[in-house]
Amino acid sequence: MYEFLAPCDVVMYSEQMRPEFAAWGMDGGHSGQPASVTLVRRSGERIRVTKARLDAGTGDRLVLVTGGGGG
Repeated sequence: MYEFLAPCDVVMYSEQMRPEFAAWGMDGGHSGQPASVTLVRRSGERIRVTKARLDAGTGDRLVLVTGGGGG
């Protein structure tokens, strides 16, 4: 997680957030969870980011979650 200490222009691109990019399960196991990127505004508003250019304000947070392994 990254917290912005000053206003900033953020350019974000993540292709691994779609379910088809999740790790495959083996021998009947389920697929893992795909990655996610979320901009959490200081106000609590949550914006899921895939391909975007956003203005981040002081106190906003960028939360990056890597994909989980398949079972």
